[in-house]
Amino acid sequence: MGKVFSSVLILVTALVLSFASVFVASGSVVVKIEADSLKQIKGQQNLTLISVSVDRSEVINKALDYLRTQQEPDGGLNWFGASSETATIPGVISLSALGRPQSSFRQASTGKTMLDFLADKAIAYIHDDKGTSSANLFPDNAALLLSAVVSAKQDPTSFAGINLVQKLNETYVTATGAYSTTAMKGWDRGEATDISQAWVIIGLSMAGQTIPDKAVDWLINNQAVDGSWGFGDPDTTAVAVIALIASGKATSSHPAIQKAFDYFRNTQLDSGGWRPSWDTDPANANSTGWIIQAILTAGQDPNSSSWTKGQNTPVKALINLQKPDGSIGGTYANSYSTVEALYGLLDKPLFVSTKQNLSSGARNISFSHFNPMQIFFYFYFFTVKAE
Repeated sequence: MGKVFSSVLILVTALVLSFASVFVASGSVVVKIEADSLKQIKGQQNLTLISVSVDRSEVINKALDYLRTQQEPDGGLNWFGASSETATIPGVISLSALGRPQSSFRQASTGKTMLDFLADKAIAYIHDDKGTSSANLFPDNAALLLSAVVSAKQDPTSFAGINLVQKLNETYVTATGAYSTTAMKGWDRGEATDISQAWVIIGLSMAGQTIPDKAVDWLINNQAVDGSWGFGDPDTTAVAVIALIASGKATSSHPAIQKAFDYFRNTQLDSGGWRPSWDTDPANANSTGWIIQAILTAGQDPNSSSWTKGQNTPVKALINLQKPDGSIGGTYANSYSTVEALYGLLDKPLFVSTKQNLSSGARNISFSHFNPMQIFFYFYFFTVKAE
């Protein structure tokens, strides 16, 4: 009887949240149900609700309004004076994570979407100037594009006439476990690095591909003594953590991930956020957004006491970086810092499947996507039916 009463109480709370979510941005009212409340459904624990967040909706909406002002006629997001794949790809991922179709974000004068821009630039973005074979491929760029395509529910085997999955698989070097080519163009290189290996693992995992053990081992073996990757770069370290979990070869308890989390704790700022060594702002939006994603992917709550510095959480650090124009960032806030800040404001893993997310330790449910009847059946199943 006690569990039934608790279920009714939870249902009432859920219904209130679902009606409230009508007035805020999609994905902005999020209720997180921790795994330790789910794993003993039939035992003595009751299902509990924590981390109810409603204040970030305004921040997200203001950021989207700002990004609209940065969209160029070709559909891309402006970064340093021109449309940029670097800014547009996370823009696509963030918009999809909000549950909004790409067609809802069009350039006012041309009607072009961010996906239109990426399709137009795809061949040049992922290849050098010598050809379009896999030998001419930049694996990191191709993987970044793949992650956006999958996020937007497009076909990664025929995007802009390119089979991104096949091309990336063809860059795998069996002898070393690296995804690597000899491609060169400007500052871009096809050789394997920590960040490129991590991105290929993420992209292919999102596309449903099985990642070779040796590819995962390559990334793990490149971890520094302090737990970081990329020569102490917080962003690269976060991407590497996400890649390991996304691969399905490592859980959040893996020693490499625990070492990375020690690195995050040792470098967290009093603001609650993080920044690379060259930055002097209270927090860096990109770094903080990525590390929050790593925390979420590992099944932890970035608003919990273990990630709080004084009264500041990582999410609060991002919110405090928002400018009057809606951009999010430090001294040089721009479209790129804003879209990657959104990674940390969406309160859910963006780069792993639902199955991988559950196995890593947490489950996130956004009630802004459910109607009251769906919520009723969800809680009825997990509480009353579990008795």
